[in-house]
Order: sequence, then C-alpha cells, then structure tokens
Amino acid sequence: MTMWRRIMLGVTALALAGCSTTPKVFSDFDPEQSFDSYQTFSWISDNPMTVAGDRGPNPIVAARLKAAIQEEFERKGFEFVAKPADADFVVAWTVGARDRVDVRSREYVDYYGPHWRWGYGYYGVRPIAGATRTEVETREYTEGSLAIDVFDAARKAPVWHGSASKRLSETELKGDNGESIRNAVTRILEGFPPGAAAE
Repeated sequence: MTMWRRIMLGVTALALAGCSTTPKVFSDFDPEQSFDSYQTFSWISDNPMTVAGDRGPNPIVAARLKAAIQEEFERKGFEFVAKPADADFVVAWTVGARDRVDVRSREYVDYYGPHWRWGYGYYGVRPIAGATRTEVETREYTEGSLAIDVFDAARKAPVWHGSASKRLSETELKGDNGESIRNAVTRILEGFPPGAAAE
C-alpha cells in the first residue's frame, strides 16, 4: 500500500468516525393537535419501553434512558405525574440496535514506478501508468436507534414522534454511553412541542 493510499484511508476513517458521533434526527406530529395546553406528562404504562432490532439495552442503560427522557421533558417545563390518567400526555419509547455492513468501492490507478528510462533527461525517473482497478471495502458496524412517542392522554391518540439513529462506538456498545443517551434525547426532543423556539 502506498503512502498516499494510507493517508486517504486514514482520512476516510476519520470522516466516518466523525459522522458516527452525530445522530440523524427525524420528527413528525399531528397538525390537528394543539400542544399549547400541555402541562403534565406521565409514562404510557409501567413498562413504556419497546425493544426493536437485533439487540436491546441492558437494564442500566434502560434506566438511564428513562431518566434522561423524564429530565428533558421536565427541563422543557412539563411536570411529571405518576398516574397516566392525571397527565395531559403520555410517553413511550422504542430503542434497539441492528448490525449492518457498509460496502464501498473505489477505483485506483497503479503506477509501476519509478522506472529508469533511456531518453528521459539523463537516465531520468518517471512513473508509468498502469491499469485501473477497483477495490471493494466492507465495514461492519452497529446502528443504534431511539424513538420517542407522545400520545394525547384524553384522546388516547399519537400526536408526536421523534427518532434518532447513529453508528455506535465501541464505548457505546459496552454500555458506557450516558453522554450519548442525553445527547440523543435532547436532539430528539428539540422538536417538542412543535413550533417551540429552540432553546
């Protein structure tokens, strides 16, 4: 492998690593629902978490998720109440991870050189272009996802959905991801309630 290719592969790896730290966020809501009257919230049930994908979080991570979601709603000014019947809206969330494979192909031109050639200056050196070849690189990774859903308690209807997904680092796969959890929850709930000014 040439020095140039080593540099390019290193740059590519850093770019992918940088992308993995920022979750992709999406949200949607019921345009007919008024969110202005919402003041209190609760969990949709005693077990508000659903697991999707190839694997779910361990109990410690699940507890961190629950605490982070409650803290973020409270930071936005909503009051938590224990009974769903006493709340203006109730919350559920779905979390999980899937193993994926990223396949990338790149074309390279081999240069067979430097070569000594008669007639090029005084035994000058010049590269000789070779054939173009394609290399296929595969990268296995785990993609984590978190979705938070809000239901109007009176109508028992879904009114808001937010989700985030990202490549998980080795640290996050081991469960040491408190900061990542808070970041994902904050990013998702930036869009709740709809139309609220960014804080």
